[in-house]
Amino acid sequence: MGIEENKATVKRYIKEIMNDLNYSHSDELAHQGFFGMGGKITSMEEHEKLFRSQREKIPDLENRLVEMIAEGDKVVAISMVSGTDVGGYFSNPPTNKKINVKVIAVYTLTDGKIAKGEILSDLLTGYQQLGFYPPLPENK
Repeated sequence: MGIEENKATVKRYIKEIMNDLNYSHSDELAHQGFFGMGGKITSMEEHEKLFRSQREKIPDLENRLVEMIAEGDKVVAISMVSGTDVGGYFSNPPTNKKINVKVIAVYTLTDGKIAKGEILSDLLTGYQQLGFYPPLPENK
């Protein structure tokens, strides 16, 4: 598969699976050997369980794709993820506060399907927005 096809697959994955929680076509998007999050997820069934659990805590969760960069079998997706914490996200009590954090995901595709996903989230900003950490002092 080419770079543009790989980017289209990742874009579809973000929309259908991450935003809409529609796993009905996951076999078209995820490789049979899919794993992610440092090996914590080793199947689409585990992926679905994790993302549905997150959605219970942040029901209005949205992954807004900002930019994609691709080379070879890799696609980097830069997104802003937002939502309201109503279920105690990050293993803390619910805050009913909104988060809006940057997420950078690196996807590796095999045979045109996502085989691996590694995600880096700006958790510090998320914790600050939820009130668990004070904001950093402004640079002057």
